[in-house]
Amino acid sequence: MSASTLSRSLQPLAASLWGAFVAWSILLGAVWVGRVDDAWLVNNVAHSDLRLAGAALIYSVVPAWLALAAVNMHLAIAREEGLRAARRWLFTTLLAALVLGMAARRFGIPFGAFDFKDSLGPRLLGVPIGWLLLWYVLVAGARDLVLWLQPRMGHAPTAIAGAALVVGSLAILQPLVVSGREGFRFWVFGTLAEPGPVPWYAPVVALAFAGGLGWMMREMQAPIGRSRRAAEAWLVWTGLAAAVYLRGWVWG
Repeated sequence: MSASTLSRSLQPLAASLWGAFVAWSILLGAVWVGRVDDAWLVNNVAHSDLRLAGAALIYSVVPAWLALAAVNMHLAIAREEGLRAARRWLFTTLLAALVLGMAARRFGIPFGAFDFKDSLGPRLLGVPIGWLLLWYVLVAGARDLVLWLQPRMGHAPTAIAGAALVVGSLAILQPLVVSGREGFRFWVFGTLAEPGPVPWYAPVVALAFAGGLGWMMREMQAPIGRSRRAAEAWLVWTGLAAAVYLRGWVWG
């Protein structure tokens, strides 16, 4: 299939899935920024069945958002740089994140004692699917954002700058994870019974891991036309996490 044929064939599917992503982003914003959680449901929804349905939606909003973001990003990258490159980037990132998650959870490498909580969806070999998708969203999205802002930046600087953005996004997210608020219970340093502080070397590991993945995402052909949806997905995720702090400063 030629690049132009691939681009045309993906357009209707990409348009419909992007609409679903936008709608789900609004829902994610309501859960995170609007603090829609179990307590909110108890106080505002009288019917027990509706509360159960609402709770199921709250618990699934993050993994569903990550899945929609990853699919939209994959389609955008396939359109820009070819299906072969898009598949290689996707599956390499997911496999690398799976290995990282398994090593961290089972052997305490490279973060020290580390485990996952219960808000990133079903697990594969003990690692939540959402953990795999999160790394793809952060790394591919940060790379696309760097190329959006600096389209002529070289490959190595792009990988380094993208890795720095990934670590920045994780730095915004980590305090929310530690706070234990519903919707942010993703992982824990230490054990579930005895959480601990983030080891000093964890950001270094994350920077190296994201940089390696970004380095692997080398363009193989001239882009057909950048939609910037990968960068936009990264901005939505990181922006909503940052908006949680703003909401707390303004309304408490």
